[in-house]
Amino acid sequence: MGNRVIRNMNCALPESICRARHLLHAACVAIAVGLSVPTAAAELPDLTDPRTAMETWLRLKGDIAGGVTYEWATGTAYGVPQDADGVALFAIESVTIRQFRRLSEDQYEERTIACRLYRDAFSGAFIDEFINPLTGNRTELRLPCGAGQPVRYSPERVALLADVPWQSSILDRPVTLELLRAGDEVIIRRRAFSAFTPAGGKVRRELAVDTFALPAASLADPGITSLSPSYSWDAVRDWSGFLAMGDLPGHMYWSVVGRKFRRVQELPAEFRAALEESDPGALERTPDWEAGYD
Repeated sequence: MGNRVIRNMNCALPESICRARHLLHAACVAIAVGLSVPTAAAELPDLTDPRTAMETWLRLKGDIAGGVTYEWATGTAYGVPQDADGVALFAIESVTIRQFRRLSEDQYEERTIACRLYRDAFSGAFIDEFINPLTGNRTELRLPCGAGQPVRYSPERVALLADVPWQSSILDRPVTLELLRAGDEVIIRRRAFSAFTPAGGKVRRELAVDTFALPAASLADPGITSLSPSYSWDAVRDWSGFLAMGDLPGHMYWSVVGRKFRRVQELPAEFRAALEESDPGALERTPDWEAGYD
């Protein structure tokens, strides 16, 4: 795949990002066209029902039957100063190894391992540092691969099992999803307003939107325990602490696309090779169900 930059799709970003954006754009165009074409509707699940919404979210993000899945994502982080033009800071490519376990009739727990690599926003080369164009400072990019916070789902609420300084509109309440019918396709969205307070730091806020596009027939089939949607994640957030932006007014915009795989071998080969070099054996791991909640 290489580190080529594609320009024939009006895109000056790394090839993997350009192709993922191109495919997501094509899917969204097809869905938009379908909005004006009435079709015989599959009987869709009622996402206003808390249990159905919870189960749908688990099917979208992983495998509600308990299988291990690999959520691959690629995208770009932009810096948007209050009084200047926005600029691409860096690109990311990541995988979240996810597994759900059913604890009771209507309760599930989620365990994850997340790994992230960074790329130059223009050349696509894998990097571990970059020159911040907004400050001129050389900034180190950490390459962590670690367990995510355990999450418990029930029709009544979504709950973090560890005590972390993170508040969000998606916690301590039922899963809430927005469903849009578009001909033979559906779009599902979830919005999250969140705030994080690092130790000794100031509150950092974020608005994030998860968007999934998939065939209506797949969503309507309860036998499909792991759905395969096109996926995007867009977020506006305060400056990340590692950027050391000081008092510069502005924010970050993250634009990420991706998809879910059932087998690790389906992840992009270049990404697998780079992650193996950075953290040998990372993709051989699965979530640790013996670990506590600290």
